[in-house]
Amino acid sequence: MIEKYEKILTKIEKILKVELQKYKQWQPIKKYNPTVVNKNTNKFENEKIYLDTGSLSDINNYSNDLAIFNCNNKPSRASLLPETKSVYFAKLKNTNKYLLINNNKDILNNYILSSGFLGIKESDDFPLSLIFSILISRDFIINKDNNCQGTTMAALTLENFYKINVKYLTKQERKNFDNKYKCFVFLFETISLKIKKLNNIKTNLLNKYF
Repeated sequence: MIEKYEKILTKIEKILKVELQKYKQWQPIKKYNPTVVNKNTNKFENEKIYLDTGSLSDINNYSNDLAIFNCNNKPSRASLLPETKSVYFAKLKNTNKYLLINNNKDILNNYILSSGFLGIKESDDFPLSLIFSILISRDFIINKDNNCQGTTMAALTLENFYKINVKYLTKQERKNFDNKYKCFVFLFETISLKIKKLNNIKTNLLNKYF
């Protein structure tokens, strides 16, 4: 069952990447006026599960065994509160990791993210389906790595993020794209959660009987 779901996710990725390539115009991503998630905080109620870039692989594939902190003992990098309808990617060079959040209540209510992520939130000018498609595209990955700065831990700055050239869609093209593919984004998150639950069941059974 898990393999079947994983194949569906791979197919969704492929479709979105192929569809994006059909557009010919290029512009810096700043042209979309992206809404950067800046909900940084050092204070929060109760405890939060800390998700850093090292605990995430590929897209929405994160460990079930994560550290839990309160605002008094958390790492300094645990400062980014997740938001609905947003996509987060690891800023480190040669690190292709993504967190897609449509309306994942567990993530939204119980997690805090590392400042090693850069998050883009849906807006009227930049729908979630297009944000996701652009950020996972090969062109973005290459341009992101080419714009990273630093010697030992090269990473993408916000200033350089705005400079990255991406496929540019007109407002009408964006609307058409979103009408066609927003269901894919919803499905991607739904299936990712199913995989996570199945992996939890699998791990619990293995721990119980072996």
